[in-house]
Amino acid sequence: MEKTVKPRLRADFIKYVTTTFICVAALSLIAILGCVAVREWLVPSSDEVYLNWTDDIETPYEKDVKPNMGYMRLTLAEPSDINPFYTDDPNENRVLRLGGALLYSDIHLIEESIHLGNIGVDVCVTRVYNSPESLTPKRKFVYYASSAAMVAVPIILALAGVLMCGFLFYEEKLKKPIDELSSATEKIAAQDLDFSVGYRADDELGELCGSFEQMRRALRENNERMWQMLTERRQLQASVAHDLRNPIAIIKGHAEYLRLNIEKGRLSDEKILSVSDNIGDAAARLEHYTESIRTLNHLEDLDVECTEAEFSELFDNICDDFTAMSKQSGIVISFDENIGKRILKLDRRALYRILENLIGNALRFAEKEIKVIFSYGGGRLNVTVSDDGCGFSDKVLRARDRYFVTDKSDSSHSGLGLTVCRILLRKHGGGLAIENRGGAFIEFFLEA
Repeated sequence: MEKTVKPRLRADFIKYVTTTFICVAALSLIAILGCVAVREWLVPSSDEVYLNWTDDIETPYEKDVKPNMGYMRLTLAEPSDINPFYTDDPNENRVLRLGGALLYSDIHLIEESIHLGNIGVDVCVTRVYNSPESLTPKRKFVYYASSAAMVAVPIILALAGVLMCGFLFYEEKLKKPIDELSSATEKIAAQDLDFSVGYRADDELGELCGSFEQMRRALRENNERMWQMLTERRQLQASVAHDLRNPIAIIKGHAEYLRLNIEKGRLSDEKILSVSDNIGDAAARLEHYTESIRTLNHLEDLDVECTEAEFSELFDNICDDFTAMSKQSGIVISFDENIGKRILKLDRRALYRILENLIGNALRFAEKEIKVIFSYGGGRLNVTVSDDGCGFSDKVLRARDRYFVTDKSDSSHSGLGLTVCRILLRKHGGGLAIENRGGAFIEFFLEA
């Protein structure tokens, strides 16, 4: 089941953007309120009004006198002392009560003249408006600058917020994984796989770096396998050169012996036949070696095909097959396991061929008994094959990595069995070790 990673990177980006928006909005509001406060301080709004009046009362004594006109600057809802005029008609709170009373205005200011009955007084009330034009040049500059700042500051803060959000998101979330991947790419291009991608995070880039690390490990394992194959090829060439030297020398020696003695008539027919038999035996060994090389090449090209199998069924088949094989030699084979009905994934043909080589060698050297034990742990199938024979010779133990190891006590075999097992186990992700424990003791494992 593939591991799914939640889109954490997108969620983090939304958090960064939201935080930036809140900060920009708060700072913009503070800037606007500050600008408004500066404007109010420079040109404060006024609750004062102008009271204009015209007295056009005509008396017998003042026919040619011009009407009285005047104005007063008053503050709403504050006491005023205007004695010459009086009206007892408030006119729905829109007209001022004069004469030592209160200048009163609820909502409206009277912008037009109103004639107060028989008194003959026209009254007009207008608000006092302050103007920035009356300010000094420096104050006027500050006033208009604050007006411009009310528009410019939010725009600047928005641009700065976008840049800061992008910078912080890059530094916190993108820079390190990008640097890691860039460095890893350069090292891989330089064929350097001795490193690791150390970035770990529960987001998309963390998953990408994890996948890149898996790719690096796979490349390194493939390179190690290729290097091991090349090493084994060189060992094969060295083994072939070493083991073919003796039969070739024998053939050359017998050929030279025949050439020197047949001309002189020194050889009897019986001797010639004996030399011919020796040459034939050497040629047979050469043919066996070449066939072994062909077998190894075939194994190198063989692909492991793993299938699922219940171990209990597989174990029963192994017991039946190899018990039947041991009856011809009279050797008793005992099998044991602690795996049960566990489902294993392995190549059955490869396992059978490995057991055929190891048990076949054990049958040749065992005296009475062979023990085969199966166990499972850590995702691996572990198998030991032991016998009560003479064990491995020092030559075999020292030359365990050579392809052809021929023991003088059994010259009919090339010692290719262990090599076949090693190749098959390597392809199956396993390995093999040999030692002597009273007799030959072989332990191998493979991934299952």
